[in-house]
Amino acid sequence: MKKWMVFALIIGTFGCNESTETPEEIPKVEDYNQACQVNSDCELVNENACGCGTCSQALNKGDLAAYTAAAARTCSDLPGDCSTCLNEPACVQGKCQAREPRYISAEEFLTTCQTASDCLLIQEGDLCQPCPCPSIPVNAADYASKVSSPECGYSGVVCNNCPQPPVDCVDNICIVVDEE
Repeated sequence: MKKWMVFALIIGTFGCNESTETPEEIPKVEDYNQACQVNSDCELVNENACGCGTCSQALNKGDLAAYTAAAARTCSDLPGDCSTCLNEPACVQGKCQAREPRYISAEEFLTTCQTASDCLLIQEGDLCQPCPCPSIPVNAADYASKVSSPECGYSGVVCNNCPQPPVDCVDNICIVVDEE
């Protein structure tokens, strides 16, 4: 019996490292500035400041140091590193949020057409990339049926110098017209 009690005492002492923070002490993202105007105003953070997370929240970069300092004061473990997250920071309707990127490839869409108006130029990659230069012709109706407009958070961004080559329907296939 004594051996069992000694073993339990050792396991209890050196076993799991339980967090001792109370929920009131742990920094919460909603207690910090999440206001933004553009995506670059935002930074990803873990939803649980005191442990590993999925970087499912974002706050204004101006409050990141205060959030991290509060976590360091109250947490036994520092927040996880968000640099490897799959989410991206986004400014959506004036509030920093984490969003999942939406990547597209031309292979996802039909290229068939009856007239040039059936065709649309798209970009490959992240739909929320600022200032895309679409260059790949696809069927406009097929694209519209598969892709909804994501909330990208690029209000006020001005894009220039993006060539818009004309498209045409040749042999029932959408193509980019060579202007030479």
